[in-house]
Amino acid sequence: MFYCVAYDIHSDRTRRLMAKWCIQAGLRRVQRSVFTGDVPDNQLKTLQEQAATVITATDRFCLFPLDKNTLKSLLLMGDNAAKMCFEPQP
Repeated sequence: MFYCVAYDIHSDRTRRLMAKWCIQAGLRRVQRSVFTGDVPDNQLKTLQEQAATVITATDRFCLFPLDKNTLKSLLLMGDNAAKMCFEPQP
C-alpha cells in the first residue's frame, strides 16, 4: 500500500535516524520530514517499531495510508512534484 510519513522531531540525531529508516523502508523523501512510497507490510511494521523506540512525548510521527482514490485526487504543485511523490527512489 502507498503511504505518506511525516514527522516533527526535536532531536537532530533522531531526525537523521527516522530519515534513514524511512529510506530503508522504501520511502522517497519529498520534503525534509515528509516521505512517500509503496511500502510492503513487513517494512511498514519495522518502520513503526523503529519509530516507537525513539519518538518522545514532544515529537510527532504520522503515518497516512493513501488508497488509489486518494492518490488520484492529490494536488501536487511545483517542479517535479508528481515525480518526487510517486516514482521509486533511484
